[in-house]
Amino acid sequence: MLGMLILAAGLSGASAGPNEGVVLSIQGNTTGGPITEPCLTITLPESCENLDPSALPDDHDVEWFLVVVVSPAANAPNFDSITFGIGDYNTGDAYISYNGTCIPGAGWSFTGAWPLPGSGIEITWDPGCTSSDYLFPAFYFGVYVYAPATIPLTPHPSEPSGVTDCSEDSVFDPFEGFGAMGCGGEPGYNPPCPDIEPTPIKRTTWGNIRSIYR
Repeated sequence: MLGMLILAAGLSGASAGPNEGVVLSIQGNTTGGPITEPCLTITLPESCENLDPSALPDDHDVEWFLVVVVSPAANAPNFDSITFGIGDYNTGDAYISYNGTCIPGAGWSFTGAWPLPGSGIEITWDPGCTSSDYLFPAFYFGVYVYAPATIPLTPHPSEPSGVTDCSEDSVFDPFEGFGAMGCGGEPGYNPPCPDIEPTPIKRTTWGNIRSIYR
C-alpha cells in the first residue's frame, strides 16, 4: 500500500517539459523547379496554418518534403533529439529515394528497413542544443512518384516518439499529432496546429543554421 501511495504521489507531481504540445508536420516543395539543398530551398510559411503537405515534382521528377517540428507559441522550444516513424504506403506508387537531416552534425539511428513502411528513426545532435524556431525544419524526403499516394508520418515502431529537451536531466515530450506527405497530386494532411498559434519564424535563428551550410 505504501508503495502504491508513493507511486501515485510521483505521478501526480509529474509535469510536461518545455516542448509540451509539439506536433510533426509536413511542408512540400510547392513551386517545383530545381532543388539542391531541400532544407534551404523549400520555403516555410510564417504560420502553422499555412503549411502545405503536397508537392510539385522538380526538374528530375522528384517530389521534396520537409518534416517540420511545430511548437506552441507559449513554449520556449529547445531540443537535441527527434524520434518518429513512417506508416503504411505502397512503395510501388511512391518510393522514398532521398532522405536526410536539416541539422548539421546530427547523427541517425534507425530501424533496418528505413525508410520503408513501418520503420522509424531517431535523430540526435551533440554538442549543443537547438534553440528552435516555432516552425523548425528537422528532416527532408525526396520521393519518386508513380501513382498518387499518401505517405504518413507515425510514431516510431519501438521507441517513444517526440523530442527531448537540452537540460541536464533531459525531459521527453511526445508528438501530439503527425502529418502525411501528399504525392502525385494527393493533398496529404497535417495535424491541427498547437492550441496557441505559432508566431512567425525567427529569421535570425534559421539564418544561423543557413550559414553553417555555406
